[in-house]
Amino acid sequence: MLSRAAWFSLFLTCLSISAGNAQEESVSSDPGMYFGLSVGTHLLYDASAESTSAGVSNQEIDYDSGSAFDITLGGKVKEGLRVEGEIFYTDNDVSSIRTTGNPGSGETTSLGVVLSAVFDFKEIGGFNPFIGLGAGIAEIDSTLNSATSVLTGSNSELLYQIQIGADYSLSDDLDLFFVSKYRMSSDYQLTQSDNGSIFDYEFQGSTMSIGLRQWF
Repeated sequence: MLSRAAWFSLFLTCLSISAGNAQEESVSSDPGMYFGLSVGTHLLYDASAESTSAGVSNQEIDYDSGSAFDITLGGKVKEGLRVEGEIFYTDNDVSSIRTTGNPGSGETTSLGVVLSAVFDFKEIGGFNPFIGLGAGIAEIDSTLNSATSVLTGSNSELLYQIQIGADYSLSDDLDLFFVSKYRMSSDYQLTQSDNGSIFDYEFQGSTMSIGLRQWF
C-alpha cells in the first residue's frame, strides 16, 4: 500500500512530465499551462465477487451514487493536444450485498493519479469539445459488511481512464468545463475477517463533473 507521501511524490512526477512537455513547445509557440479543479458525482458500477478459496462466484455489490473530486495540472503540447496530470478522489456507500438476499453496508473509496493525452476539437456553438485517454494508479480502500461477515482491504491497482467533455471560455485565461470520465482498474482483493477467504472485485465507475480551468 502506498503512503500519502508516496502518492504526493507520484503526483508531482506526473505534473513535472506535463510541465516539461508543455514548456518544450512554449519556446516556439508559448501555448500556456493550466491548473484545474472539478467536483461531481461518481457512479461506481455494481461489482461481482469471485473467490476460489470460498467457492463463491455470485456475490453482487450494489452502490449508491457518490462524490468525486479532481485536481489537474497540464499544458498544451501543440495546437489541439494537451498533456494533463491529475489526482482524484471518489467515495461511494454500499446500498446492498446480494449473496443470500441479505442487506449490507460499507464504503469504497479510491485515491489515484492519472497522466492523460487530451485532444481538443474546433469550437461548436461556443463550446470546445475534447476527449482524453490516460493511465495511472489508484489506491482502493473498501469495507463491506453483510449479515454474516465483514470484508476489508486496501489495494494499489493499475487504472485506465477515458474522458469526454467540453470547455466554455469565461475569459482569456479562465474556462468553465464539463467532463465525464470512465475509469477501470485491475481487480482488487478483500479479505473476509472470520475465515481469511480472499475475494476478487471489479472496480469500474464513471464521473460527471463541472470545474474551472485557470491558464497561466
